Amino acid sequence: MNFLVENCSCLKIHFAWINKLILVENGDIVSCSDDLKIIVFDSIFFKEKLQINIFENIITYIQNILNNCIIATSQNIMKIIKLSNSNTKYEIIQNIILDSLIFKAIPYKNEHLVSCSNNSHLYFYKKNNSKFILIKEINTKTGTITSILELSNNEIVSSSYSSKLLIFWDINSLNEKARIGEIRCEYISLHDSIIQLNNKFLAVGLDENGILLINYLSHTIEKKLINNTKTYTTLNILKNGLLFLTCCYGHNSNHKYYKYIDIELYKIEENFNLNLIGIKKNVHYEPISSCIELNNGNILSGSYDQTIKEWKIMNKNIFNF
Repeated sequence: MNFLVENCSCLKIHFAWINKLILVENGDIVSCSDDLKIIVFDSIFFKEKLQINIFENIITYIQNILNNCIIATSQNIMKIIKLSNSNTKYEIIQNIILDSLIFKAIPYKNEHLVSCSNNSHLYFYKKNNSKFILIKEINTKTGTITSILELSNNEIVSSSYSSKLLIFWDINSLNEKARIGEIRCEYISLHDSIIQLNNKFLAVGLDENGILLINYLSHTIEKKLINNTKTYTTLNILKNGLLFLTCCYGHNSNHKYYKYIDIELYKIEENFNLNLIGIKKNVHYEPISSCIELNNGNILSGSYDQTIKEWKIMNKNIFNF
């Protein structure tokens, strides 16, 4: 069965790079941007419901945590924000201030948080009553840590672009278990280029070098999942099991901007061989930083070109790719 990715609509609700999109409990969408705003809008008519203007610096990341709360990172500050049931009001629950630039913060286990920063440090928190308290700080000595991800085997993996390292951490003891070297992870989107594929493998988007398949149980490189010179900025497993990827490639003469921004759709075959079944070329003007799948099966892509686009996967024959 072949699939074609088609554009349904285009939104411009921010006036700077879009860094992250998330889906909250009632199906609404939350976005954050370099324009210092968090915006909540519904996923049917894409009507704005709430603007949160409480930041003095760019918002690098947002993520869901418990009880209709989100965590947002901006410069050296993490804010825990509780949304109302209708997502039309908000309340600041907690401000956490560090002495370094925070790239990302995610929940793990039950009522825990971990954040990564540009000073090689990981910060682990546990919820105590209504507040998160720091329980451990680790200096990984790996340079800037750009991404972290909780895995199903009670581990957390962190990636460092500058030191080309993936490090695996025990989720209970918070001690290092293993590391894999010489992996220069993609650094454009920072957040969505490492995903868990199943209870054994994760995929890692590389800087202008395709995608690696990692066995995170044995902490070994399994194989090259995609072998090309593209940079895959977001990796997404859809509810129907398809692999939805966004990539950029082809530098302009100043080696600063990419010429081509594409979406690729793959079916995962036996032994994790990928079958390309759909492609859409030149979908944005700048790299895609975040994608989410909506409850209706459509997909949103947020880009550094300041736009959010909705995509529908159609059951049609593929043409010329």
